[in-house]
Amino acid sequence: MQRWLTALMLMLTTIGAHAAVELIAWEATRFGTLRIVRDNPARPFGTLRYQGKTLFDAPDQYLSFDSVAELPGRDVALVFLGDGGSGGGGRYLLVVLDGKKVRVLQDPRLISLTAPPQLSVTGRTLNIDLGFDRGQHRTATLQGNVLSFHQGAAANTRVDLSDCDWLHKEAATVCAPQTGRDCVSAASSRPMYVERAVERMSHYPGFDRKAFDAQCVSYCLGQEWPLLSEFHRQVCGLPSL
Repeated sequence: MQRWLTALMLMLTTIGAHAAVELIAWEATRFGTLRIVRDNPARPFGTLRYQGKTLFDAPDQYLSFDSVAELPGRDVALVFLGDGGSGGGGRYLLVVLDGKKVRVLQDPRLISLTAPPQLSVTGRTLNIDLGFDRGQHRTATLQGNVLSFHQGAAANTRVDLSDCDWLHKEAATVCAPQTGRDCVSAASSRPMYVERAVERMSHYPGFDRKAFDAQCVSYCLGQEWPLLSEFHRQVCGLPSL
């Protein structure tokens, strides 16, 4: 709350000189403050500024701050760029600040299909965990100004138990028999919030989307909905409780 109040105060103090600029969010680093602004009321808030200068501008998209990592002599901010839709798709930018210059690093591979990227620091190297893609674990490293990407087998990683439990409960409702429903299309007519969750989980090792779709159709046709322990094993690839 204090952070957003501060942001609001900063916005109000600049209204006189920059009446068309609306401060949306800010992120403090050791080398100054990054700001996301909207400079046109009819546009999304896709402008990133630092010390009054525009670093990045995406007129039809939205920016938001994710996290900041501190490395020796510089900070790296992770910024999300998306279209603002309910699908949640988008990509990330890295903003590197060292007190002398600011660099914005972009790469179409800097995306995460399962969860927001996790940053960690080893010496002068920034490690970025990008989650999973079709069962493979994706990572990236930033060494100097070189961003490298890596992909390999995921070891002993599965969908979170709580996510699997949630899907079992939600699907029992959205796949249930309904008067006049075409059960053959039950797996393709689920609400978008369920489809987004299934799409995200399907990138984890062990998750079987085909088994989930088949169970959805079978339940719609009058078969019993599987017990939670069976769902854990058959769909999520988790040990039965």
